[in-house]
Amino acid sequence: METFKINMNEELNGVELTFSQKPDTRILTNLTDAGFRWHRVNKVWYAKRTETPLPVIDELKEGSPGT
Repeated sequence: METFKINMNEELNGVELTFSQKPDTRILTNLTDAGFRWHRVNKVWYAKRTETPLPVIDELKEGSPGT
């Protein structure tokens, strides 16, 4: 199971996901389909906080112990 941390970035009106290890291909596909992008400097997956990325986060929560 993937463990991850969610950070709601109020300053940038975004959401950031940090994974303990590289997510599997299915998760990466879901993230990119929902508009998440990889930030190679900060090492986070990020997206603007809209209705699109929220279901993906809910799905990750259901399948993973991270918060």
